[in-house]
Amino acid sequence: MATSGTPSLSPRSPSRNLFEVKRLFSASSDERRLRCLDTSNDSGQLDERQLAMLKTRAASSRLSQCKAKITAVAMRMDQLQRRPMGSAVQKDLEEVGRFLLEIALLLSSAVTDRSTSRSRTPSPRRRQPESPRFGASNSLREIWSPNSARSLSPRRDPCVTMRVPEEALLTKRAQNLMLWALGSYGAAAPSAQLLEACELLDVGWHPVAKRPKPPPVVTTAPMARRRMEARAVHCPHSKHGCPMQRPPCFIEQHALNCEFRPVSCPYRKSGCRQQPLAYEEQDHIENCEFRPVKCRYDGCKVMPIANLQAEHAAECHYRPVPCLHRERGCQEIIVAYQRMSHGDKCEFRPVPCRYADRGCQVQPSKNQEKTHATTCDFRPVQCQHAKRGCQELLFIQEAESHADICDFRPVPCLGLRWDLCPFEADGCEATVNAADRDAWQLKFCCASGSLRCAKDMHRNSCAFRPVPCPFQALGMSRPSISIGQVVGCKMEPCYRDKTSHAKSCKYRPVFCKYKQRGCTQQLSFFNSARHASGCGYWPVPCSFEARGCEKRINARELEQHCESNLAMIG
Repeated sequence: MATSGTPSLSPRSPSRNLFEVKRLFSASSDERRLRCLDTSNDSGQLDERQLAMLKTRAASSRLSQCKAKITAVAMRMDQLQRRPMGSAVQKDLEEVGRFLLEIALLLSSAVTDRSTSRSRTPSPRRRQPESPRFGASNSLREIWSPNSARSLSPRRDPCVTMRVPEEALLTKRAQNLMLWALGSYGAAAPSAQLLEACELLDVGWHPVAKRPKPPPVVTTAPMARRRMEARAVHCPHSKHGCPMQRPPCFIEQHALNCEFRPVSCPYRKSGCRQQPLAYEEQDHIENCEFRPVKCRYDGCKVMPIANLQAEHAAECHYRPVPCLHRERGCQEIIVAYQRMSHGDKCEFRPVPCRYADRGCQVQPSKNQEKTHATTCDFRPVQCQHAKRGCQELLFIQEAESHADICDFRPVPCLGLRWDLCPFEADGCEATVNAADRDAWQLKFCCASGSLRCAKDMHRNSCAFRPVPCPFQALGMSRPSISIGQVVGCKMEPCYRDKTSHAKSCKYRPVFCKYKQRGCTQQLSFFNSARHASGCGYWPVPCSFEARGCEKRINARELEQHCESNLAMIG
């Protein structure tokens, strides 16, 4: 195994960038695989072609490491420019110097390997182009331009690759980073590692003036371009406070991501016209007066802007509000959109008094309605002589005056005593209703022989005298009643109960319940049910109901109806 031609790599430097770590680990694994390759041929001699390919791949792995480290250094320098100079920044600059030294060592070894390992032998994997423009003649080869650059791969023929070597581009980027790092030190002396890296990549440094030594004036265009690209210019956003001074090749990219650049507020459409700086954008977004904010009340999905949040909260349908009947005693807190529906079923809502038709104007709460009804000034009350038989309902204001003239008020008997009166006392001490006093005297307080004429007269006008029922002779005067029925009511109610008895007497005349269907028969009430069950006008369903006839026919007309339906079907 021949390993003497393989250049040694510097140890992997620690980095906080995950991307850089992955690249470094991948490069290290490629390096280990390259060391394990066998560069001898079948005869045991050293194969120059395989050795050249091995060196080329080793150089490519170093270039990959350079790319990752240059990216990490650029990111670190971009972060350092935003911080004031101090001991912490000084330590970071020393770490940047170590990175740049490793980059310089990798580039110097990669350039050496590429210059010694480049083979002029055409690759057998690629056929020689037949076009005279891309032929083997050096005079007809295409002049290099950025648009004609092609991928640098060990499989392509080095003789026909038209592009600037990648190590040259990486060297140029590393030199610009070194100039940037040297400018960051200001009046302080740079680290020894950074000075060593500058010496390896030919970046001059004047030790007296403590600043980068200007490159020598040459007349060649590449050197002039290098001097222009190496000068430090201010950031376009320096008027906003950006202290960045970088070469022109970096300043444009920096300006796009500068933290001091003015940016438009994302809530511009809502009305915000401010343009905060990039590093203040997040604070502005969190405190912008036009940002949408969540409503303070649970359940509301409206997102008002911040400066109108108070107005929305005052009109939000989900805001807590007291009940409409809070003054009456309701202590519930409800959401605004349920206020009316709650008021319609609230126990403290006002309701009219049940005696409003009598003149009461009070509107008690729903839960106090029954209590008010028991004390309302317009409530109906019974007469105080109700136990003696008075059934009238009076206003409470009329109860006292009515009691003085009520027919059922208790009054003393006049105490008349005749010679033949059975009572031996000087006067009758009984208490009777005012309306019954005369009858009481005739019955108990007078002699049977003295007032006989008055008794006869009272007997004919007494309200309690028995009278025959008005339907006693119903069978005699109503020829329409059948002969087999019971004739007449045998009861003799009191005269004062005559009317109520007539309304409930079972012998009272009534019409058949099918009068509207044509029955004109009148009969006593207790026979009406028996008659209805056999009445000819009793509605019965059609015999063809199963075929769809839904009519109800009088029993006496059912046969005729069925015959007409049969005739229609036939």
